[in-house]
Amino acid sequence: MLYLKKIKDFFLKYWEIFVAGILVAVGFVLGTSGNRTRVLEEDKEAQKNAADSIREGTDSAIEDFKNAQEESKKAKIQREKEADKEEATTKKELLKDSEKLDKVLKEKYKLNKG
Repeated sequence: MLYLKKIKDFFLKYWEIFVAGILVAVGFVLGTSGNRTRVLEEDKEAQKNAADSIREGTDSAIEDFKNAQEESKKAKIQREKEADKEEATTKKELLKDSEKLDKVLKEKYKLNKG
């Protein structure tokens, strides 16, 4: 009984502090509960927007890479065609003129007319 009397006296002396603490706790719970759902919704929306932005950027980068690859292939094919034409004309010229052929063979392969 002595403990209950001490507890009662302590509570009567400091009741304002207890009530203020309870009010602060209730206010905190009520004040943050609405904000949490709104913040979570905004966070989900921001994450969705970021994911969409990343996806669009990735798709754009892939498309740019494919276009660059295609242009590179076209340029390579064009250079190969030009090289084939040049090879054919050079071959015709060398076959027509034996002196040029001998000169090329001497310079490039160090072959002498035997």
